[in-house]
Amino acid sequence: MCLIVDANVATQVFSPDPSPDLQPVWEAISTGHAVAVHGGELTEEYGRIASLRNLLLELERQGKVRQVPHQKVREATDRFRNEGTLRSDDPHILAVARVGNVRLLCSHDTDLHADFTNPSLLQPAGSVYQRASHKHLIRKHCGRPKKTRKRTGKTRSRTGRKKRHK
Repeated sequence: MCLIVDANVATQVFSPDPSPDLQPVWEAISTGHAVAVHGGELTEEYGRIASLRNLLLELERQGKVRQVPHQKVREATDRFRNEGTLRSDDPHILAVARVGNVRLLCSHDTDLHADFTNPSLLQPAGSVYQRASHKHLIRKHCGRPKKTRKRTGKTRSRTGRKKRHK
């Protein structure tokens, strides 16, 4: 689990034709390189976007999108609301980040960006993906895809010399 897709960009990411700036996010999710996380109010926001329902269900079945426990997200959301130091109206996003231990957010909400990158709210502070030039953040927070090795029919013996298999 490595990134959160805010509802304000969800239809631009989870789409057969994602916007060019968000294409790398969709590519990372659809190939299994990244796992998108949601829970609590974010799940409810996704549910209100009819065009996303079936796709998100399929991505969840495939393990490319995961839900963090609603109750834990709701408790963390309440704690953020009670702190009263937020610039944004999205304590539920910070709660998903804290509960899911996720530090990459895909969003266009500048007030949320300020909260998500504030080390007094999230430890460690998060990063925000907004455009294709931020593709490096996917690698940073989600790791690199594993390379598959081609079998050549050659192996190394204990002495380090190559052996050929017949």
